[in-house]
Amino acid sequence: MNSTSAIRLAGMLATGILTAYTPCSSAIEGLTIVPQIAFQHKNLDFSQSFKGGENADVKGSFEATLPTLDLAITTLYQKAYLSIKYDTSFGNNFTYADNGFTKANSEIERNDFSVTLGYDVWKALHVFGGYMKGNTKITPDAKYIDYPGAQQNNEQCVDTAPCFPTVISNPAQDHELRNLSPYQQKYTESGYFLGASYGLPIKQKGTLSFSLAYALMDGEYTDNYLAGTDTPRTFRYKGDSKGYSLGLTWSAALTRKSGYFFDLRRQNYDMDADDKTGLFGGNAETEETMTTATVGMQMYF
Repeated sequence: MNSTSAIRLAGMLATGILTAYTPCSSAIEGLTIVPQIAFQHKNLDFSQSFKGGENADVKGSFEATLPTLDLAITTLYQKAYLSIKYDTSFGNNFTYADNGFTKANSEIERNDFSVTLGYDVWKALHVFGGYMKGNTKITPDAKYIDYPGAQQNNEQCVDTAPCFPTVISNPAQDHELRNLSPYQQKYTESGYFLGASYGLPIKQKGTLSFSLAYALMDGEYTDNYLAGTDTPRTFRYKGDSKGYSLGLTWSAALTRKSGYFFDLRRQNYDMDADDKTGLFGGNAETEETMTTATVGMQMYF
């Protein structure tokens, strides 16, 4: 491939996909396959508020730092490319969360999946679109909420949990007392996105890339409270979610068949969801903002 193709590949990384490389041959003329591995420092800022219904004016938030593994594979042919990308947090990442029904030190997990189709429309300018799905999972510690007068031991519980009203407990404590699977909340957004990127070569040392994308998605907020019992009280909020992504990337070649990149990115998702079970009524508004710093490598075949 020629140097124009190398710049074009650099621009594609601005979508969160791949980086620049020194041209190399491939088994099929015009076809390049690019596997990628990267590590990411992700800061997740989460906030939630309820409007109407039983939980009117209830608010909560948390902030978590999530080490994340990023894997992708991309196929480039002539001016088009197709990429599949997956990233997932790893390790035990705990923070205090006081969003709805938690109020406890909680384990936070995040994973994202996307399929992207892009095209080189002019020099180093690219347009792209595709499908994405993201999940945030919150698993609170089982505990009694430290309200004044709350009892702090299981002996005060009635024979059948949840411990009410003599003991004030969080849902995770109720699950532990009933020997149920851990209580969890899940936030999911899935849908389609469109965007553009531009790669600017810097004196043949590398490429500085910029990107902007916008997504329209479906959003869902669910839990598993008392699932598996005769009286489940699981809730399900569902509605629309919208989001944007802004990225700045530096990329350069290591060898003729490998490259590296540094990527700074900010993503924001807003979900406005209505209660679909009739359990609480009203709606839940959720905002997730992720600020990420990523370093990674790629190979070219």
